[in-house]
Formats: sequence, C-alpha cells, structure tokens
Amino acid sequence: MSNNHFDLGSMAHQEMLAQGFHPDFPAAVMQQVKALQTQPAVPPATNAQVRDLRSMLGLSQGALGDELGVSRQTINSIEQGRYLPSLPLAIAIARYFTTTVEDVFEPEENDR
Repeated sequence: MSNNHFDLGSMAHQEMLAQGFHPDFPAAVMQQVKALQTQPAVPPATNAQVRDLRSMLGLSQGALGDELGVSRQTINSIEQGRYLPSLPLAIAIARYFTTTVEDVFEPEENDR
C-alpha cells in the first residue's frame, strides 16, 4: 500500500471521509488539515483604542455603529478582538475619531 493514503479501515480515514474528503485525497494533506482543526485558537487582543475613543465621546456601541453603518454587534466584536474590520471600515472608524488607522488599530509587538 502507498504511504500517501490512509489504511481504508483506519479510524482517521473513516473520519476524513465523514468530513467530506475524497477517498484518494493524500494522507499527508488530510493529516495537516486535521492537525490545524485541533489546534486551539489564539484569541486576538482586545481593541481598547476603539472602546476608549468611543467612551471619551460618550457614545454607546449602538450609536457608533449607526454612525458607521454597522451593527452594535460589529462594534462589540471589534472591541473584544473577535473581529478585525475591513480596510474601509477601519478607515471610517479612524476618520470618525479624526485619527489614523495606525493609531486606532495598533499591531501587537509580535505582529510587526
């Protein structure tokens, strides 16, 4: 048997088939995908700058979202670091607060 494929009876092969992989998909690729799926997600840092700027103006998340044409949930997700805004939204946020994108969305030290 080729080293490129799982043993057809193996649990890993059966699991990959259940996830929709083709039976002839290379085993090495399937193993890499499985490894990626089991790695814990690293939560991004919170974006305190957006929260701080919003709070300084006395705006609620909903009010800022209305001003920018997005939902309160989007603003909350940006502030909590669960969502990175698109470039147009990042620019709109920076312009709203009359600052730069770099000042609002400062990268982490290890991202530079």
